[in-house]
Amino acid sequence: MRPVAILSLGLAACGGVGNQPPRFLTFNGVEVEKEFWGEWWVWDIRFAFWPGETIPFEVEVSDPEGQEVLLWWPKAPPGFSFPPDARSGTWEVPADFQADLWPFTVIAQDDGEEPEASVLRVDFAAGPDSGG
Repeated sequence: MRPVAILSLGLAACGGVGNQPPRFLTFNGVEVEKEFWGEWWVWDIRFAFWPGETIPFEVEVSDPEGQEVLLWWPKAPPGFSFPPDARSGTWEVPADFQADLWPFTVIAQDDGEEPEASVLRVDFAAGPDSGG
């Protein structure tokens, strides 16, 4: 994947006593770190896309209670494939894709009796000369 712009990933977690929300560990090999006010961040990350390119997605997530975790990708763009029970997928960026930025949101939800979830946002910017 080619670098283009510095972008940050933010994660907000909902959780209380008992079942704790899943935790994102890495996104495409980059460590996700916990900061303040219950938000998670990855600093100085560069993600870019080019129309016609296939981009691999890898997510490492764990659940404090060892429960199964499903990953949901609301508002995924055309060409995106990532089954909820998988930890990897791809984005086959359409050759005619016209956007300067695409904000991905991934929701990690455990299968507890009272399910908990965490949310991670990852922004991808159009690469130079991409026509986006």
